[in-house]
Amino acid sequence: MASRPLMSQYVRVASTEPESAAEDDHPNEFSLSDIAPPSKVDRRWSVIKDLDKFFQSIYYFWYSKGFFCLLLEEVLGLMQFVFIIFLAILLLVGIDYNQVMVMAPTRNISLNTIVKNIKQEILGMNVTGVSSNSSFDINIENYRQLDVKGIVNFEHFLGGDIHSMWYFLLACASIFWLHRLCGVVYRLREMWEVRGFYRDALGVNTSEMENYTWPEIQDLVIQAQTRFHMCVDKTKLTELDLSNRILRQKNFMLALINKDKIQTHFFLPFWGRRTFFTEELKYLYEMILFWGPGSPFSDHSTLQKSFRRGDKAELAAKLQRVITWYAIISLFLSPLIFIWQVFYSTFTIVELMERKKGVLGMRRWSPLARQQLRNYNELDHIFQYRLNTAYWPADKYVRSFMSPVLAILARHVAFVFAALLAVALIFAMVDETLLITNNVPLTIAGLGVVLGVCRSLIPDEDESHNPRELMEYVVKLTHYGPSEDWKGQEHTLRVRESFCMQFQYRLNFWIEQTLSPLIAPFILFFCLRPRALDIVSFFRSFTVTVEGVGDVCSFAQLNVSKHGNPQWSSERSNASQTEQSENGKTEMSVVAFKVRCTDGEL
Repeated sequence: MASRPLMSQYVRVASTEPESAAEDDHPNEFSLSDIAPPSKVDRRWSVIKDLDKFFQSIYYFWYSKGFFCLLLEEVLGLMQFVFIIFLAILLLVGIDYNQVMVMAPTRNISLNTIVKNIKQEILGMNVTGVSSNSSFDINIENYRQLDVKGIVNFEHFLGGDIHSMWYFLLACASIFWLHRLCGVVYRLREMWEVRGFYRDALGVNTSEMENYTWPEIQDLVIQAQTRFHMCVDKTKLTELDLSNRILRQKNFMLALINKDKIQTHFFLPFWGRRTFFTEELKYLYEMILFWGPGSPFSDHSTLQKSFRRGDKAELAAKLQRVITWYAIISLFLSPLIFIWQVFYSTFTIVELMERKKGVLGMRRWSPLARQQLRNYNELDHIFQYRLNTAYWPADKYVRSFMSPVLAILARHVAFVFAALLAVALIFAMVDETLLITNNVPLTIAGLGVVLGVCRSLIPDEDESHNPRELMEYVVKLTHYGPSEDWKGQEHTLRVRESFCMQFQYRLNFWIEQTLSPLIAPFILFFCLRPRALDIVSFFRSFTVTVEGVGDVCSFAQLNVSKHGNPQWSSERSNASQTEQSENGKTEMSVVAFKVRCTDGEL
């Protein structure tokens, strides 16, 4: 079948489900034609100015499962921020660590005393020099009491006895919290209006949001367009139109990374080629290019006219100045953001270690992989489902490469440290005073960490892995290969290392996120700024105007004839090398969209 521009011509796809099954799944399904809202409701939802934000709010209202969940998430997020700031101030300023250090027990407990207690109480032996009352009871009088009021003292903080830097950091945190509070109030107000749209215009009970699928909500929104005329430029909306509006900026970001307009790989001395792409960098890129001051877009859906017809060199120089200012501001705020990241990452690690055993040895998809593996017009819940499905085969593939030498060493080291941990626990049970003296708690914690690391290096003896089958299954789910020539090389360390850049250790992710505030300003200035001309050329070449949708990324129109790669499709493509998408992203996006398209139009 010849390829056609998707913005003007469509193909109907036959349903793969029997009609009876589709009807039986949702017996209470209804149409908007059954609802007769009053005229004031019609006027309320007619001719919406910012349709991008409106459709995004509709989607995220469904994704968050209703207004109450959104409210709870936002309020608890504000409270969590206050808690972390308070705890950071308490640990850094409000505790007198000199008082903490003098709380050591006044009675020294020797190893000989512990052994005598074990013999007497466990083995029933009468040991000379040990009384019958010397075993497990802790005499509180032998220890100095913990004076909380003497340790935790904010008087010197309130009295101005600390460095002015702490007041500056607290003021910045307060300003950020107030800004975030205003944003939360504004978003909740928007979501309350969206709740009214669900209830009055779509006839959806928002207290039962978990019972609705997104295709059902999407069909109701498309039907609502014919009654309320939310978009004045089109009488009928399609799934592709909704996806382009909801994911407009994300589609541009996917294309920028796919065409290598944003540098994500760096060569480091003695370390080789490595990737660095964090959530903070992604946020800065989006602010610079899409919605921040000085961005090429004048609003959410319109590229500035100067970027379409102006002089490229002049526009690139302007964009370079904008990037320079963002780099300077990021460098100025980096100490504050770094302190926040240290505390937030530490608390997150501890919480996950309590909830998931061996979390330090677990992996996750890197932020860059989330850009590389995502298809155009793929909504968050669909993409997250694919990543979750691909997690376990990806983890098994990586574990199939465990070094036999490291496995042997880890097995024997784990045995030794497990024995030491058992001895430490027995001593602690024999005399509970060991729990507050002689560094026993620290020793037990250290032994536990070493055991966790060793356990991650020991393969499961009851499982067998085939690297070729596992990698083929991962690629089938993620739609992306670790390298161009991975086929037939799945068992090699080269392919495995390339894949591990996408599927990184959680510990590596936390380290990168923590260091990102210190590194991001330099990446903006030395890596993004020199590519300003390429970015200007990209927006000029790959931005198209679609009636009723606005300026969208041409790759997101899923036009194989314009952006297809002959190596990935049998359909004829007229695209030049610069117009082709890399790694078959256009072809995979077309297939994925057709599979989930419910209205039969593409």
